[in-house]
Amino acid sequence: MARYNTSLTTNSLSGTATISSPLQGAFTELTGTAPYTVTLPSPNLYPGQTQTFYNATSGTITLTTPSGFFSGLGGSGTSNQTIPVNTVVSVISDGTNYVTLSEDGSVLYATDVTITGNLTANG
Repeated sequence: MARYNTSLTTNSLSGTATISSPLQGAFTELTGTAPYTVTLPSPNLYPGQTQTFYNATSGTITLTTPSGFFSGLGGSGTSNQTIPVNTVVSVISDGTNYVTLSEDGSVLYATDVTITGNLTANG
């Protein structure tokens, strides 16, 4: 008899939590009252697994790992990775650390800006 593992495609967390497996949600929306911390499973338990988080709160959320650190272009280089408001962060386990694939990565749109001093823009 075949054994099938099921995985949630989406999940929502509204406060301090520990994720025991990436199967709890490939995409997790972080809601509730920030700041709070979400602990990921150890990256050596799920090599190759990707998890994506969206901070829908009005404050900063912290991801933490019990072993290894967050590496990559958007990675903190430590065991804690902050997620600012309205930001998407994707992490993938390389078997030792979490590689931060993106820290939003989208185009920044601003409706208002205040600049003090000089501004140089290069296209």
